[in-house]
Amino acid sequence: MNDLSFQDQERLLIALSERWNIAKMFIRLNTKQNDVLTAHEHFDVMMTFFYNQLDDDCKEIHQKSYLRRSGLKWYEEYYSRSNYYRKKRIIIETFVHCLQIFKVLK
Repeated sequence: MNDLSFQDQERLLIALSERWNIAKMFIRLNTKQNDVLTAHEHFDVMMTFFYNQLDDDCKEIHQKSYLRRSGLKWYEEYYSRSNYYRKKRIIIETFVHCLQIFKVLK
């Protein structure tokens, strides 16, 4: 994972967060209840594990920056710029670590 730049890691988080929203929608629409987890459910488990590793501030930043895609400077009302970017770095590092735990990345 060291070969990916911070921007690439963030792009990966953005892409997978968008797909997480889609996976959650498919899970809600799937009315079949069987013992085999679907690919969407496996993905949801991984992303939920990642999300649960975050503190409350990081969860809020992840929600507004990556899931809801709020405006560019939504955070100015709540966080200082340095605190926002520090928390954002923590989110991305946690995300990459979780991908490594789930053997998605080496």
